[in-house]
Amino acid sequence: MIREEIVIRRLTWLALRSRLGEPTTLDGDCEVFIIKEPRVHIRACVSGEWVRLVITYEPLEIVGWARRTGVLWRLLTQSIGEPS
Repeated sequence: MIREEIVIRRLTWLALRSRLGEPTTLDGDCEVFIIKEPRVHIRACVSGEWVRLVITYEPLEIVGWARRTGVLWRLLTQSIGEPS
């Protein structure tokens, strides 16, 4: 498993959060999102204007998912100006 930490602005987090849906659990100032396919665990802790994200995932699982769904191939063969 790989664990990465990043810090982003709260406004950016709100835009990203709207795509993730409702959190699985709430823990004080933190929210936890669990994505089932591919399996990704995101913990977001708000501190004023900033949000600290801790993202945990298994790289081989992500690659397997990308191969099964064809997501990687579509990204690689898509033209730059072409809408997704």
